[in-house]
Amino acid sequence: DEARKTKVKGFPKLDENQNADSVGLWQLIESAPDDIGDLRVLLEMGGVNVSAWGMYAQDSLKSLLQEIQSGASTLERDDISGKVRRVICSSLVQLKVSGPKEAEKLNPGGLGFDLGDARSMVNYRADRGVWEVLHSD
Repeated sequence: DEARKTKVKGFPKLDENQNADSVGLWQLIESAPDDIGDLRVLLEMGGVNVSAWGMYAQDSLKSLLQEIQSGASTLERDDISGKVRRVICSSLVQLKVSGPKEAEKLNPGGLGFDLGDARSMVNYRADRGVWEVLHSD
């Protein structure tokens, strides 16, 4: 409740007619759908309006099915509301920073970008064992 009140990212705000007790825990959907038809039914039963995807619905479903089967993403279901959401697995981002001499060659007379700048863009989260990008643009 506190996270929602303070608008922490990842905790969606509640609708006016919802209270915190009506929002459950998201559970991984263990059995991946076998085909596009099964995926469509699973999404629609979970509150996703697939018909709103328009003429590209079949292509989008095919792409999502490939993501799920390859392990690039998973689906989760809220154990109270039954809503379904897509979860993208973590990615690896490599940041290469040139030294001052290389930066000058790439951008003569311009503002440099050095290791100190790179360090200010990421934050190590020991609780999760990951680096978090603070500035993505």
